[in-house]
Amino acid sequence: MGSKYQAYPEYKDSGVEWLGQAPAHWKTIPVGRLFRRIKRAEYTDKELLSVYRDYGVIPTSSRDDNNNKPSEDLSPYQLVEPNDLVMNKMKAWQGSIAISEYEGIVSPAYFVYQPVPKLFDVAYPKYIHYLLRHPIYIAQYLRQSKGIRVNQWDLDPDEFQRIELLLPEKNEQINIFRFLDHETAKIDTLIEKQQQLIKLLKEKRQAVISHAVTKGLNPSAKMRDSGVEWLGKVPMHWGVKRLKYLCDIQTGSKDTVNAVDDGMYPFFVRSQTVEKINTMAFDCEAVLTAGDGAGVGKVYHYKWAI
Repeated sequence: MGSKYQAYPEYKDSGVEWLGQAPAHWKTIPVGRLFRRIKRAEYTDKELLSVYRDYGVIPTSSRDDNNNKPSEDLSPYQLVEPNDLVMNKMKAWQGSIAISEYEGIVSPAYFVYQPVPKLFDVAYPKYIHYLLRHPIYIAQYLRQSKGIRVNQWDLDPDEFQRIELLLPEKNEQINIFRFLDHETAKIDTLIEKQQQLIKLLKEKRQAVISHAVTKGLNPSAKMRDSGVEWLGKVPMHWGVKRLKYLCDIQTGSKDTVNAVDDGMYPFFVRSQTVEKINTMAFDCEAVLTAGDGAGVGKVYHYKWAI
């Protein structure tokens, strides 16, 4: 079976070490020759936008999982116009960079770059969108980012503008974009179907667990009222006891801010992420659950004693 991706007749050194070989007729142009950084504020009536690693620049309201509340004062927020390059400077190394198709405003902490007129002669913005989000480029954002802790790294704007864009002829860029748009749309459809299936399987899994731990495995067992409204009926021979009679309920004295990157012990906080810490509060078999915050009833850890 032939490959879908045919080789070009001739390749050459791109002149950029990390890009390596490229088709002979492709050229490189630094970001700074096609985009200029711009700050346009005082557009408080515009729609809020965010840049996501997986989705690019989209309206913030379109994501149910967005937990970042905007400031009450939107005057410092920056205007974004279609074809602008938008970057979350602290997460560019994770892929939070994109060309916008929307008009709106973004956080003052973002970097916004406006295309110069020359760009439209030599480049197709939607092609650049895919290019800038390529893992090879994301690796460069990581290399050029600076800071004390990983989640506080900033991409240096001067270094970013020196990054070389690998550009075929404009018509070829358009063809590449159309191919990618078609192929990724098919993949996205498959992902959505798989996510729906996963959701149904998770619901079935939870239903099986719930039934087993509240009704037992014997479908013929005689049932009785548990005396607990939300539990309903339980097998006749089962007991029902309050949790406080079966275990000690205690809380830790540390919080997320006490986590240490290279700590000696696992440290459980209000999320599914297990942090590290150098002190130990408990060394026992226990069920751990968040006592407050967004994780209540959603996040828990079961820890076996070693």
